[in-house]
Amino acid sequence: MTMLTKENADKLDDLAQRAIDCWGVPAQFGMVKEECLELALEVQRIDRGRHDDEKILEESVDVYIMMKEMFIIFGPDRVNAMMAKKLGKFESHLAKSEKKEAA
Repeated sequence: MTMLTKENADKLDDLAQRAIDCWGVPAQFGMVKEECLELALEVQRIDRGRHDDEKILEESVDVYIMMKEMFIIFGPDRVNAMMAKKLGKFESHLAKSEKKEAA
């Protein structure tokens, strides 16, 4: 991803693969659930005015790390096929909203 430095991206690639190798796929599916829940709970605090931007960033990075692991587990062919499908839907929804906004 373009937001990461090459050093961080390379380190993430290495550590994500090592985590899968060390702890196994089932454990990492458990971790992705935990990290996504933690992010969701932190984001939910926005509605109550009790959020902390730094905590949201921290949990977002944790989820990003786990997404890297999920992408490794599923492999580049499946990930890219699904990304293309989802980007097409995203583009369509966005275009409809932009059209409504312009009207």
